[in-house]
Amino acid sequence: LQRVGIFRISSSVNKIKELKQKYNQGEKVDLINHGDVDSVASLLKLFLNELPVAVLPDSVCAGMLKAFQ
Repeated sequence: LQRVGIFRISSSVNKIKELKQKYNQGEKVDLINHGDVDSVASLLKLFLNELPVAVLPDSVCAGMLKAFQ
């Protein structure tokens, strides 16, 4: 929570590929000892971007935008 720019600062591309490959192969991934904040944030961002369907559909986003305005 204290990290500035958590989703703006990307981690090493090789590190992200390595972590993604381990997850895809079903291996255990120890993010506490083998990951850093930027790697974990980048991996989460990549996962969400690669989902076939958005987490929040357009209809929900439109309603949320109206509520915030």
